[in-house]
Amino acid sequence: MDTEAATSPPAGDPTRRSPRAALVAMSLANVALTVDFFGLNVLLPHVRADLGGSQSTLLWIANSYMLSLAACLLAAGRLGDIFGRKRVALVGLGLFACASVVGALSTSTGMLIAGRTLQGLGAALVTATSLSIVSDAFPDGARAAAIGIWSATGAVGSAVGPLVAGVVADVWSWRGFFVLSLPLTLVAAFLTVRGVRESRDATVSGRLDVAGLVTVTGGLVLLVYGLLEGPGAGWGRPDVVTGLVVGAALLVTFVAVERRGAAPLVDLRVFRSRAFAAAAAVGWFANFGFAAAMFYLALYLQEVQHRSSAASGVILLAFTIPLALTARLIGRLLAIGSAVRLMAVGMALLAVSFACFAALGADDGLALVLTGLVLSGLGQGLAFNVSNVAAMDACSTDKAGVASGAISAVRQLGSLFGLAVTGAVFGAASHTVAAGSSSETAFVHALRPTMLFVAVATAVGVTLPMIARTNGRAGS
Repeated sequence: MDTEAATSPPAGDPTRRSPRAALVAMSLANVALTVDFFGLNVLLPHVRADLGGSQSTLLWIANSYMLSLAACLLAAGRLGDIFGRKRVALVGLGLFACASVVGALSTSTGMLIAGRTLQGLGAALVTATSLSIVSDAFPDGARAAAIGIWSATGAVGSAVGPLVAGVVADVWSWRGFFVLSLPLTLVAAFLTVRGVRESRDATVSGRLDVAGLVTVTGGLVLLVYGLLEGPGAGWGRPDVVTGLVVGAALLVTFVAVERRGAAPLVDLRVFRSRAFAAAAAVGWFANFGFAAAMFYLALYLQEVQHRSSAASGVILLAFTIPLALTARLIGRLLAIGSAVRLMAVGMALLAVSFACFAALGADDGLALVLTGLVLSGLGQGLAFNVSNVAAMDACSTDKAGVASGAISAVRQLGSLFGLAVTGAVFGAASHTVAAGSSSETAFVHALRPTMLFVAVATAVGVTLPMIARTNGRAGS
């Protein structure tokens, strides 16, 4: 297959290829998204104080974003391949900016959840295309370093997100945090228009897999609904049972539809590559634990240790700084060590960090928290970033859009189910709290089995990189 034909810009496209400009534009977009994503958890106590809502409501505020993001990532990757990755990224940035306005103006938790859902859709369009834009802009020899820089800028966003959110919430309002994302989003959009060339996969059909989109979206929504509502409403309630059973059935149907479809939403052939499958599995398990740990730890710092949002943001730098530093070194680390070993080490560090969080008590000092955060930052930096590079290297260039959308969707599904499943574990543990216990004691009582469950699940994931025994390209 002629790769250049598959990815070349259309005739008359005035945008010249500029690898450096493409990297800067997508890196800024990455910062905008990660600042918003990582900052939200610090805002949740302020949101509950202002708009009300239960623990389940807070989970929905966090999960509505990830549900929309995960469900739409698959279609977003295909849309980028069909209509052009630059065009789809610009639409995503526009939606994200509009959704930020909705979030800032929210007068109820329902309106905020709607805004977060729209943000997730915009983020899906950007996320599914940004990695493939960067991958397309650089040749094989420079691609790992470019992806490392792109990942590092996301890590910078993750580092400043909680800190900025905490300061803004304490000094101004949680609503101001949504306002602050607008300038960065608009600058990213401007640079995308000016500096990114258009690219697409000329080999794919122009049809969108509606059956696949409906089954995967419906399946995820119903399954997550059942998992989030079960602990409070009761696992035997008809709507909870229906959500779990029908949701699971729709996801099974989705796989069957994709295997037989002429123009599938997900080209499952990319998973035939053992290297790609291993990278995807690592991404899923790493994000499964990471999303849960960051959600509950932010609440622990503020509602158990009674620290301010700004102080919590500062403490969380113990996670985000190692994450950012590790991301910047990915190219060098891959030059001296194999991706398989680096991903395994990353997963092991994550498992140990979650075990530290499982040992937290109501009156513990900062030592255990900081130890867990540093280990978690190093582990996530290795597991997340190396899996990105390994996944893209496992695929042919013309399938970059499909691969980018698939690996991003798998990672977000890990985050989505990490929050949903641990929400069920946390909820079940909460029902065993002794009567008359303080809110701090009750929270810690439920936190311990939740984090222990996450640690065990992540430890199982340490063996997953060993799947990658070959370097065959997917989709070829």
